[in-house]
Amino acid sequence: MPGTVSPSLRSQLAADPVLPELLTARRIADAYDLNIETIYRWIDRGELVAFKLGKSYQIRPEDWDAFLARRREAAITDLSATHDDES
Repeated sequence: MPGTVSPSLRSQLAADPVLPELLTARRIADAYDLNIETIYRWIDRGELVAFKLGKSYQIRPEDWDAFLARRREAAITDLSATHDDES
């Protein structure tokens, strides 16, 4: 099953065969038009798995995909609960 990392971000990662496939918090923020502080908050809360390498957080694409899947599931659950409350 294909991941949810954007195709443009995947192509950037594939362009460098030497480095492992890692995303920085900044790269994710830019690619998804998110505030970098939001990414840091998710990391600080333990919602997004990341590790610090030098001065920047590194995120494995599969951890980003898992995070997005959890968020999507939570949104579906919330919508379902809201719909049930209205019935």
